[in-house]
Amino acid sequence: MTTTKKISTDRQLKTLRPADKKIPPRDRVKTRRWIISYGFAQRQNSVPVEVQKTHQQETNGSYSSCRSALSARELHLQCTEWLKQGNDPNIELKKSKTNNSDAITMNELFSRWFKFYSSTPSYRTREIPSDKAIYKQNWRWGFYLSKTIGPMLAKDIHRTHLLLALEQVTARSKEEARKCRSILRGMLDYGLDRLIVEDSVSRAIDPRRIGLIAARPRDRVLSMDDLEVLWSAIESSSLNLVVKCSLKALIITGCRRSEVIGAKWSEFNLETRCWIIPKARMKNRISHEIYISDLLLEILKELRPLTYNSGYLFNSPRKASGPMHPDAINQAFRRMVATTDSTQLHEMENFTIHDLRRSARTAWAQHCKIQPHVAEAMLSHLPSILIQTYDRANYWDEKCAGWALWSDLLASSLGLKHADSNKTVSVTYLQLVSSK
Repeated sequence: MTTTKKISTDRQLKTLRPADKKIPPRDRVKTRRWIISYGFAQRQNSVPVEVQKTHQQETNGSYSSCRSALSARELHLQCTEWLKQGNDPNIELKKSKTNNSDAITMNELFSRWFKFYSSTPSYRTREIPSDKAIYKQNWRWGFYLSKTIGPMLAKDIHRTHLLLALEQVTARSKEEARKCRSILRGMLDYGLDRLIVEDSVSRAIDPRRIGLIAARPRDRVLSMDDLEVLWSAIESSSLNLVVKCSLKALIITGCRRSEVIGAKWSEFNLETRCWIIPKARMKNRISHEIYISDLLLEILKELRPLTYNSGYLFNSPRKASGPMHPDAINQAFRRMVATTDSTQLHEMENFTIHDLRRSARTAWAQHCKIQPHVAEAMLSHLPSILIQTYDRANYWDEKCAGWALWSDLLASSLGLKHADSNKTVSVTYLQLVSSK
């Protein structure tokens, strides 16, 4: 008498040996909705379906890919759904396998989008991204996102996957999390337009869900008294001359930190008193002209014997032929504040390097009475699209007068002497004001 033993564990199934003859399909061990067939070549989980009254066996791969009755039931339900739609499960399974083989991972999607991003001009500036922006985007993906969601199929990516990945980035840096969210939005929009993904799930990510609450805009403005205290602290500090001059140049010009640090001697024309920053180093990708005022000219004369051979105005102490690193000025500034003997500087409200740009812009309007459109042009801020369309003036004379007036105001407030110390207001600016 033949005894029958139920198979209930993986180990029993692995040690099972086939009979001397092939077991016909009708004698296979069946359960309610799934059967296990034991062949000579491999053990497979299969689901019986009927297509046009013909018995067929739909396999779901080897046993390792279908470890439970639940997965077999899901396959059975899927086959049943295909039958209701009048489709052959054999053909549909082949289609799904083909789609999986053609699907790309998130790493491959990033590579395609990154190539597109690096060579496509921006809608706002009509220029391709800068080398720095391209490098940073590639670095962010490799450092923050590549390991977490990179191996996943792009078509299977879900909002939950993106939330978990961005939460990890938020724990390190909220600013980098914002940048990574922008990368994901650009990638998935690119994939959606090219039918790589079915939905741009990144659009549904609310920044508040990952702790990216919009920070309050900074409003710290240094008064003229604060600038006088800061200038005195810079003069009396133990910083080297190059760092001191870079901090002063930020106050005099109102430029961004990167625009000042990367200045080259070839950009300065002392005969025309003009400093031209190329568009490659500007945030808005438009070249910017700055008048070399008397205070800025004195800085150039001080630095020329020290840094002219390096090619950079503020060269790096470690690289003789390279500029100072942008973070070096922040570190030097914090070190100066921590070691200074000035009690007034310690008692001042906290401020950052970028606050100097806001302070200069405020002083131009409050103390120098410079017209708003001229002051914005001095900062290289672009006006509205409508104004850009019809107003193509560069206001060079007005900007020169503004920087000259700001230089005179700083010199008089700080008790400094320069070449034109007797001239408190430039002639050009007086003519402009009197003509209005």
